[in-house]
Amino acid sequence: MGEIKVSLTEEATADRANAAASLQIELSEAVTAVTESLPLAPKSEMSHEKKITLAPNQGTEIKVTMTKGSKVHYVWRTNGGTAVFDQHGDSKELKINYHSYSKGTGQMREGVLEAAFDGDHGWFWRNRTSTPMTITLKTEGEYTRIRHFK
Repeated sequence: MGEIKVSLTEEATADRANAAASLQIELSEAVTAVTESLPLAPKSEMSHEKKITLAPNQGTEIKVTMTKGSKVHYVWRTNGGTAVFDQHGDSKELKINYHSYSKGTGQMREGVLEAAFDGDHGWFWRNRTSTPMTITLKTEGEYTRIRHFK
């Protein structure tokens, strides 16, 4: 009689464990189904317009903080003179000191900057003319902060 009670107790314990495991699997599958059906949170959309006046031979930099794969549409133009520019990024967290996107000279550039990594991405300009130059930068896209480094 004692052996039957022990056997019944063991079976009841095993049944409860199996039921709990089955319920856990069902709950896990339900959570996964709900999570997969939820839309991703929209990325933050920001827009700015900055005007900077540079004296002859003066340089300046503007950067936006972005996550990898985020995109920013930009347009920059001078008020007539040709500027030297360097479009690049960096990340202290990832120990990336410099990542070049493009360099050159010009009076205007327009495009989409897609972040190659989490960090700060932006533009450096230098006025190599003999007269003051104003640069206007317009940005719109997926970034969380914009900073001007003088």
